[in-house]
Amino acid sequence: MSAVLFFYLADTLNNAGIVFFLLGLVINPLCCFLLYGSRILSADDKETLPITLSGIKRCIIITSLFWLVAFFVPTKETMYLMAGASVVQDVANNPRVKELAGSSLDLIEKKIKEYSNDVSENGEKEKVQQQNDR
Repeated sequence: MSAVLFFYLADTLNNAGIVFFLLGLVINPLCCFLLYGSRILSADDKETLPITLSGIKRCIIITSLFWLVAFFVPTKETMYLMAGASVVQDVANNPRVKELAGSSLDLIEKKIKEYSNDVSENGEKEKVQQQNDR
């Protein structure tokens, strides 16, 4: 069940990163228009928004925070790779798996030696047979 939850959260977090990036793209021009454009477009100074340094700082901070969150949210593929690496590490550190791998390696080495002995014996028999045929 935890793997299903992880894959759901990976997809959701990936979508959240995209949303934060898009919000940063929307908020930055919107704040710039509200702070600068309203003064330029309006002929009457009473209807314009006052341009303040705190307003500009607030716009820059909000946009930067959205982009920072979007930057540090990993992609869905990266989260899947992290999950796979975690599973492989858990399997590799399992003592039962280590024991099984060791005995499997011993069995493979034994079979390779048997096969190479059979091949060398058959090769010797063929050489003797070829020499007898001459």
